[in-house]
Amino acid sequence: TGVFADKNVGTNKAVTVSGLSLDGSDKGNYTLVQQAGLTAAITKKQVVLSAVKTYDGSLDLTGNSVTITTGVGSESLAYSSARSNNAHVATTNKYIAAITLEDATDSSGGLASNYKLPVLNNTNAGVTINSATLTPTISNTGYTQVYDASTIADINPTYTFTGLVDANETVVLTNTSKRYNDKDVAAANFVTVSGLSISSVTGGSKGSAASDYRLDATSKTVAAGITKATIEVKDLTVNDKVYDGVVAASLSGSATILKLGSDDLTLGGVATGVFGNKNVGTNKSVTVSGLSLDGSDKGNYTLVQQTGLSADITKASIAVRGLTANDKVYDGGVAASLLGSATILKLGSDDLTLDGIATGVFGNKNVGTNKAVTVSGLSLDGSDKDNYTLVQQTGLSADITKASIAVTGLTANDKVYDGGVAASLSGGATILKLGSDDLTLGGVATGVFADKNVGTNKAVTVSGLSLDGSDKDNYTLVQQTGLSADITKASIAVTGLTANDKVYDGGVAASLSGSATILKLGSDDLTLGGVATGVF
Repeated sequence: TGVFADKNVGTNKAVTVSGLSLDGSDKGNYTLVQQAGLTAAITKKQVVLSAVKTYDGSLDLTGNSVTITTGVGSESLAYSSARSNNAHVATTNKYIAAITLEDATDSSGGLASNYKLPVLNNTNAGVTINSATLTPTISNTGYTQVYDASTIADINPTYTFTGLVDANETVVLTNTSKRYNDKDVAAANFVTVSGLSISSVTGGSKGSAASDYRLDATSKTVAAGITKATIEVKDLTVNDKVYDGVVAASLSGSATILKLGSDDLTLGGVATGVFGNKNVGTNKSVTVSGLSLDGSDKGNYTLVQQTGLSADITKASIAVRGLTANDKVYDGGVAASLLGSATILKLGSDDLTLDGIATGVFGNKNVGTNKAVTVSGLSLDGSDKDNYTLVQQTGLSADITKASIAVTGLTANDKVYDGGVAASLSGGATILKLGSDDLTLGGVATGVFADKNVGTNKAVTVSGLSLDGSDKDNYTLVQQTGLSADITKASIAVTGLTANDKVYDGGVAASLSGSATILKLGSDDLTLGGVATGVF
C-alpha cells in the first residue's frame, strides 16, 4: 500500500509504500526495504453544486443557499461571491453563475484548494428559487354595507403587504369570494375574502413578477359590519278633508313594504297621518306614523314611514243661528227686521267671533206669508277665520201684511133732510202711496149718513173707492173717515085746504074747506094732526 504524506492536492507528492513482507524459508536472511522514490499527484476533486433560495430580488446566493457536496467523507466547504444567473422564480434552467470555494468553517477540515468547480450550468449547478411568502393584510377595516339579505360583501379590499423585496412594488390580488360571516345586521362582524391569488406585481427596482411570490394564505378576514336597510312604506293615500280644527288626516289604501327576498318581515301597527297644522290649505304635507316592523328579520331594516303625501283642507261651513225674522206691514221695501243674537258654533278652542251687523231682506217687497228672508252683513273675525266659510242664517221667514192706505181730501156737505142717507161729497179723493209704487184710486166716492134723520155733525161713511195699479195688492184701502155734516129739517107744505069767504062778523076767524094734506118724503111715517084753523 502507498500513502501520501498528506491528503492535500499537490504534484510529485512522495508516496510511501508499506505492506509488503518477505516469505519463504530464507526470509530470515533478508531485510525488506519497501520501495522508495515513488511520487504521484493528488488532483482537485470536482464538487457537486446546487442552490436553493427564497426569492429576494437579487442574484446573490447568500447564507446557506448553496449546497456544496464534496463527496469526501464529512468534509464540507464554505463559499463566497455566489450568484445566480437569474433572480426570478419562473425562469427555467437557472444556475450558479459565479461562486468562490472557501475552506470549511467547521471542524470537517475541508480545504478549498483540494476541490474544483464543475462547469457552471443548470445541470451541474442548478439553482432553485422559491417564491417569497407575501403576507397581505386587508387595510380597509370598518367597512360596512347596507343589508341586502345575503352574505355577499361588496367590499373592494385594499391591502398592505409584509414580505415585499421592494417597498415600492405594487401588488394586485384577485379573489373568488367575499362573504360576511352572517347575513344579519346584529351578527355580521367580519368579511372573509377567499380564493386569493396574485394577479400582478409591478413597480420597484427588482422587476418582480407575480410568480416570485406566494401568499401565506388564500383567505383573509377583515372586521366589517352590515347596516340596516331602509325600507319604505308605500301604497297609502291621504284624503282631503273639511276643516275640523285638528291636524289629524285620514288615510286610505293598504300600507305595504318591499322586503328583500324571502325575509320574514311584516308591517305592524296602525298608520296615522297628521297635517303640519290644522289650517286650510291645498297640497298640505301629511306626515305618516304609527307603523312598525315585525318578523324575525325586522332587526335588519329601518322603517321609513311613507313620505310625499299631501291633501287639501277645505274651509268648514259655519252657520249663523239664533236670529228670527219679524213680520212687518208692507212698507215698499225689502228690508226685514231681525231679532235674537247671532251665534256660531266654532270648533274646539278656535279664535273665532262674529263681526258686522246682521241684516235681513225679503225676496221682494210684496205682501205674502212665510216669505223667505235672506240674512247678510255678518262676517268672521279672529285668527282662525280663514278656516271657515260663513253661512248666513237660512230658513228664516216672516209675513208682510198689507199696509193700510187712507183716503183723504174729501169733505161731506150739509143737506136738507130728504128722507135718504146719501151724503154728497166735495173735494178730490187722494191717497199717500209708498215711494214710487204703482198705485192709483179707482171708483167713485159715495157718502152715507148713518141714518136719514136730521142732526148736526152726523157721521158720514165713505165708500165706493178702490185701488188700482200693479202694487194694489200690497195695500188695504181705508175709505176716508171722520167726515160729518148736518141734516137740516125739510120744509113740508100743507095743501088741500081752501078758505071760505065770509060775511064780516067782526072777527078774524076764517072757515076752511077741503082736506089738509102734506107730501111726505118716501115712506116717512108722517101724518097731519090737529085741526086746521084759518084767520084773516
